[in-house]
Amino acid sequence: MLHMSGLTRRGIKQLQWSESQLRCLSHCFTNYEDAPTTVFMAQTNLITPKKGLTTQQPLHKGKSHYSILCRKNSRTECHPRLHLRNFETSSKFFTCSRLFSNTAAVSAKPPTITKKKKFSLNPIDDLQPLVQVPLLPQIERVVDPTGEEVQRAAQLFRPAGQRHKIEFVLSAPSPDHAPENSRPEIAIMGRSNVGKSTLLQCLFREVPNLVVKTSKTPGHTKMANFFRVGSAMTLVDMPGYGYRQPADFVHIVEDYLLQRKNLVLTVVLVDGKLGIVRQDWHRIEMLEHARLRYVLVMTKIDKVSQHVLLKNVLAVRQVIKERTKACLPQVFLVSGMTGDGVPLLQYFFAQVTDSLK
Repeated sequence: MLHMSGLTRRGIKQLQWSESQLRCLSHCFTNYEDAPTTVFMAQTNLITPKKGLTTQQPLHKGKSHYSILCRKNSRTECHPRLHLRNFETSSKFFTCSRLFSNTAAVSAKPPTITKKKKFSLNPIDDLQPLVQVPLLPQIERVVDPTGEEVQRAAQLFRPAGQRHKIEFVLSAPSPDHAPENSRPEIAIMGRSNVGKSTLLQCLFREVPNLVVKTSKTPGHTKMANFFRVGSAMTLVDMPGYGYRQPADFVHIVEDYLLQRKNLVLTVVLVDGKLGIVRQDWHRIEMLEHARLRYVLVMTKIDKVSQHVLLKNVLAVRQVIKERTKACLPQVFLVSGMTGDGVPLLQYFFAQVTDSLK
């Protein structure tokens, strides 16, 4: 019968070897003989399979005498996964496939496409199901905008020709070199490698010609960088403190914060993976001593699990309640990589600078 199939002597030996392997498998697993198993064999590129047989694409194009062995089983508990895997790798002439449906066709399973996570306007609300008490009570929310209000604020961060230009102004090594303007300013400061430049890049993601320099090396920002957002506001990227901070950091930052008359808000970035660390405490104490209004923004929330993030959020909330007076009660959660929380931060900036008219 095998001689009438059109297979060569080598193909017949391969087929006999494969049948012996299946017989061995039937003795190694319970209920294997009862499983509805069908073995499909066809010679690639030489013979036409008989009616009812199912073939796969040839393993080696242009070569013949390679039989394809496929096994279909609707009972997943009888699938000898380990032995079939070894069986597949032990011979370059056969492919073993497992199917979990009753379809007659033997085909490769398409790759699973993971759906993109739903965009979150206020990521702190995503943590609310983990606790029973309100994470951020309504009375402590500085801003709680609607979707339409968020879209209006997002328009401020989109250039509109000469009427509304968004551009980099200059880098100031000291407060004396800072530009003179009447626009309200928001200073953004944080520890080295907290994701400050990445957040700015996300804030200006719709400005094609604006380049916010980022670096994998902590302490990349050495001077105060000024970014003009039309006539609405100016964002100031302050030098990072902590690792590789500038030698004259105190002179640059503290003098600017104390002398700048049009400064309306200071943003202190806190790593969402670590919470408030010692270097952050120094800046918070400085702002408290100067009685300057500031807000805490937790970054890199996409790099940490929800439970760790929840623990750090609760710790930050406790610090705001018990140890600060000048800090705004609402803590913001953002990710410069995914964009979560960034539209809410844009709306907050627009509200603070009174730009939504």
